[in-house]
Amino acid sequence: MIQKRNSISPADLAGRPLREQTLGTKGRRPWSTFRGVRTTPSCNTADIRSFFDRCASTGSPEQHGDPQRLLEYRIALVRNLARIRPSDVVLDLGCGNGHHLFALAPEVARGIGIDVSPGMIALARARLRNSACANLTFEVGNAEELNAIPDQSVDLAICIGAFEHMLDKRAVLASVYRVLKIGGRFFCLTPDADYVWYRTIAPVLGFGTKHLSSDRTLTREEFSVLLDQAGFRCSRSGPWTFVPKGDVPALVALLLTMLDVIGRHARLDSFRGGLSLCAWKEAKPT
Repeated sequence: MIQKRNSISPADLAGRPLREQTLGTKGRRPWSTFRGVRTTPSCNTADIRSFFDRCASTGSPEQHGDPQRLLEYRIALVRNLARIRPSDVVLDLGCGNGHHLFALAPEVARGIGIDVSPGMIALARARLRNSACANLTFEVGNAEELNAIPDQSVDLAICIGAFEHMLDKRAVLASVYRVLKIGGRFFCLTPDADYVWYRTIAPVLGFGTKHLSSDRTLTREEFSVLLDQAGFRCSRSGPWTFVPKGDVPALVALLLTMLDVIGRHARLDSFRGGLSLCAWKEAKPT
């Protein structure tokens, strides 16, 4: 699906908060506080950094299924939508322990991973020391600023499972647009706010679904508006299979897996869990 513009105006989106489809701890029923994810309060970058440093202290293991299968699936989505080239300089926003960049390293010229968490970057650098990937670097950095990345120096920016945790999404997209070359691509995998689990089932059952109180998922339409505001003029998007197995009991995970199967066969995007998107930076008309 290729989109040039969209029916929601920037003024419409700016006039209301980005839609939240999930219940925080404060809004849950008392009997449900032990169900699903227990939200961690977060108000600023320091809170988010602390949360992911704690995740790094456990090694940041994959929570949502078989690690290798999920990695291969995500990388296949990058290849399919972003069209990786051997000459690409790739920037990974919210790179975590670097697993996506390590998988892409043999296919690109250079990879740069940034993460707000020093703990995550320490994990990535430890892996780098034990690898043969001479074309990768990892730095502590804020995706909302990208101060260490020069203008128009990146061919492909990727953000996998991190955009929902970023506080100022408009600032992130503006920074990505600045560092991309003309013709550069921004690829993102993120949970879909229209996912039936987030939108309907979890609120009815009283399940928490947010790791940080500041977590915010977007619908495809809302994401498209933000891309348009940032200057992107062409994007391609679609669903991807995201089942939050690490956040829910086994029976709920089985239900969500069955919904995904139905969604794939019936082409019901709201059953798939995830939103995949690739946007291009085009030359401005003269």
